[in-house]
Amino acid sequence: MEFFEEAPSLQAKIQRERVYFVQNELALAFTFLDLAKVTLQPETRARNINNARRAYGDVAHLLAGELSCGERDRAHLESALSRLKARLDEESATPSES
Repeated sequence: MEFFEEAPSLQAKIQRERVYFVQNELALAFTFLDLAKVTLQPETRARNINNARRAYGDVAHLLAGELSCGERDRAHLESALSRLKARLDEESATPSES
């Protein structure tokens, strides 16, 4: 019986951890883009942009799914995702230095 009594608490904890994961994934994507902006090696720049793009896809997928969080958290995450998309679009429009 203990497990069934603790299940709602465990589910809430899992959802909080998923939100933390999404927040960290967004922060990491922005870090990749910051690194891409200052690197001198085209391969490193491309790799960092691709890593940020992959993180964007992961976060977009999680937000479209069953990520349970409050309205304020969801608005914050969606806003950050929009900023990330804008930065990715900006990087795609910027020619790489050769």
